[in-house]
Amino acid sequence: MVRKLKRAESLKRRYFGELLSEKEIKKHAMKSSFGTQDLEEIYQKELAGHIVNSFIKWSAKLDIPEDKMQNLSIIKGEGKDFWAKYYPQNESWQFRVAMGSLPIDIIDYLVLKELCHYHIQEEGEEFQALMLKHMSDYPEKAQRLREIEELGEKWLSNR
Repeated sequence: MVRKLKRAESLKRRYFGELLSEKEIKKHAMKSSFGTQDLEEIYQKELAGHIVNSFIKWSAKLDIPEDKMQNLSIIKGEGKDFWAKYYPQNESWQFRVAMGSLPIDIIDYLVLKELCHYHIQEEGEEFQALMLKHMSDYPEKAQRLREIEELGEKWLSNR
C-alpha cells in the first residue's frame, strides 16, 4: 500500500514539485522569481478551488441546498484534530489547508464524508450506506487516510 501512497498526486506537490520540507521550499523560493508566500498563495487557491468544485459536485448529489456553500471555510489551523469538520449547529463546514498535501482522491473522500454529516450526524450503518451509495470504494480511501496519518511526516518525505 505504501507504494500507492508514494505515487499519489497531491495539490501541494503539484505546486512545490519534489520540494517537501518548509526549509527546502524557502531555499527554492530564494532562487526563483516567486517568493515562498506567492507559492503558498497559489497552492491555497488551487486547494480552495478543488474543495469548492468537490463541494458543488457532492452537494448536488446529496440534495444539499446551494446556499449552504456560503457556510464553507478553509482554515490554516495547525491543530491535528481534524482534516475537515461539519458543524451542525450552524450548518457549516471547515476544511484545513493541510488537506492539500493529501492525495486528491482522499480530499474528495473527506469532502463527501463531511457533506454526508449534513444528513446523518453519527457514523453508523445509515451513514456508511450513504457513503457507499456515492463512493463505493470509500472504505479503502478511509484506510489509505489512516495509513497516511500513521506515517505522518514520513509519508510527506517519502513520496
